[in-house]
Amino acid sequence: MLGVTKQAISGWERNVASPDYKQLCHIADLFNVSVDYLLTRTDFPSPFYLSSNGELSIFPLNTGLVETSSFDLNGLLLTPNAKLHLGGNPLSMKDRQMVAELVSTIFGRFQEVQQKS
Repeated sequence: MLGVTKQAISGWERNVASPDYKQLCHIADLFNVSVDYLLTRTDFPSPFYLSSNGELSIFPLNTGLVETSSFDLNGLLLTPNAKLHLGGNPLSMKDRQMVAELVSTIFGRFQEVQQKS
């Protein structure tokens, strides 16, 4: 699958060796996560939005970036490792599922009204 030996993987697991950049990219693609997630640089498994330049990013760092970006809201809401809060309180997965369903319903009805107009 990865094109590496068992000995190489054993070295990675024992921290005596590390995969190179191409191998990290292949592993990330295989598990459908970001390289940053594999390297524990983020708690988010995959990118959620495109910057105004079309670049994938893990999470916005400032409001200006948020204003010029496109989010996959349901993807973010339903990602178990995403730390989401509302009014300082963490959202449980059940809460996230309800919010995702509510947003989808409202957006669907909004689109129906737009089409009728």
